[in-house]
Amino acid sequence: MSLHRRSFLTNTLAASTTAALFSTGTTQAADEIASPKATPAQRFGVSTYSFFKFGSTDNLPVDKCIELAADMGFDGVELLHVQMEGDSQAYLNSLKRKAFTLGLDLMGLSTHQTFVSPDEAVRKKNIEHTTKCPEIACQLGIADRACSGQDLFRGRHMVHARHLLL
Repeated sequence: MSLHRRSFLTNTLAASTTAALFSTGTTQAADEIASPKATPAQRFGVSTYSFFKFGSTDNLPVDKCIELAADMGFDGVELLHVQMEGDSQAYLNSLKRKAFTLGLDLMGLSTHQTFVSPDEAVRKKNIEHTTKCPEIACQLGIADRACSGQDLFRGRHMVHARHLLL
């Protein structure tokens, strides 16, 4: 049996708290502290995609979308890569800082490209974009990246892959 640090710390804290409460005779409170909740609270996030208008020139910047998500009471934000102003470290850090100061998690990076274009140059550009996005997600501290594209022949949105970055 292997012992993980988190389990060790949780059990040690529970045991020491229980011992302290038993010495004061408060056993009900000790039982509540010692047994963790079975289900964690549900958290909700929104994608900047929800604020994005494809083909429009009056889209909100990502940092404004993060502010709106906080104002609406969400716990996290998924970033739509095509909506971002760039990939510079300074810009990515500004997005992380904005989310952190507003108490939001950056919970995902959604990319948009096509792999079914008849133009080889377009496909190559989109493959390069797709392979670059894990690094961007990593710089943002995002562990989940949605890779999606457009089915040009039917005009429907298709999710091609979902990757968990370690």
